[in-house]
Amino acid sequence: MELSEENELKLITDAFTNGVVSFRKRQYKEALSVFEKIIEDHKDSDHYSISEVVTRSMVYKNICWNQLNPSKIELHDEIDYLNDGIFNLNAGHLDTAHERFTYLLEKKYEDPYLLYLLSILSLKQNNLASCLDYLHDAVGKDKSLKITAHNEPDFDKLADIPEFTSLLEL
Repeated sequence: MELSEENELKLITDAFTNGVVSFRKRQYKEALSVFEKIIEDHKDSDHYSISEVVTRSMVYKNICWNQLNPSKIELHDEIDYLNDGIFNLNAGHLDTAHERFTYLLEKKYEDPYLLYLLSILSLKQNNLASCLDYLHDAVGKDKSLKITAHNEPDFDKLADIPEFTSLLEL
């Protein structure tokens, strides 16, 4: 028995909503099974509205699978550690960013940009003293980082702090 488009759309929409609810709760295994079932049950539908939900389910399925099976990145050299640290800093994974940057410090990585990044990391960890110390060291080694810091949105909340503004004087 074939369902009408309206009935099929109601079924698939209800299932999709349940999958998204599980996804938002980070219950990726449950969400994955919901999206897989939607795809299997409705893959041959002739209705555009159903195909659209199936396509969206495929996207969510892939995201769930990637969350459940994270890829391992191999870090080979200092640039890999720096880039991975930046990625994790931007993604809000502050502990991992700290590990990457600390590794570089231990390896005597000499780029002042590392100190600049540690300044941002310290700020995000609510450690203002370290933030200003790292920023001081960074701009002391590379004056162009003053301009970078001046335009850094993360530092906007420091605009009224005299120690910060004096560091950025040109």
